[in-house]
Amino acid sequence: MTRISSDHDTIDSVRATVVSHGTRRKIAIELPSDVSIPAGEVFQISMSGNLYHGRFDSFADGLRLLGVYQTPDVARDPAEGDDHLSSWLTDEGLTAGRSVHVDIIEPEYKYGLRPPGEQVVYTDPDPPDSSLQSIAEQFSDNI
Repeated sequence: MTRISSDHDTIDSVRATVVSHGTRRKIAIELPSDVSIPAGEVFQISMSGNLYHGRFDSFADGLRLLGVYQTPDVARDPAEGDDHLSSWLTDEGLTAGRSVHVDIIEPEYKYGLRPPGEQVVYTDPDPPDSSLQSIAEQFSDNI
């Protein structure tokens, strides 16, 4: 595995916004409308050196990350898991209306979150073999 800094030329960064979502005003991260990330797919999410899983869901005003979880299965069905996004945002002092950086470490595979102005170092794993990934997704869909 390679270590790579958030300011490296191979990392694209997107300035997203922390928003309140839904009737319960759950805190979430909203991407700008010009960002293209597949909605509903589960990805790796790196926050403060820890690796989690999450997905960007599509809403009328854009893509939103509603939570990050320990495993891909819980990210697909979050009712049974602990959301680590809210606590991370709180720990970083990021409230609704504030900006947050979404780093594209490996498109459609791994993303990183960091506060504005902060530099982080990510571990850049090799993405899974696409044929193995598709087999795993088919297996997961049939359970």
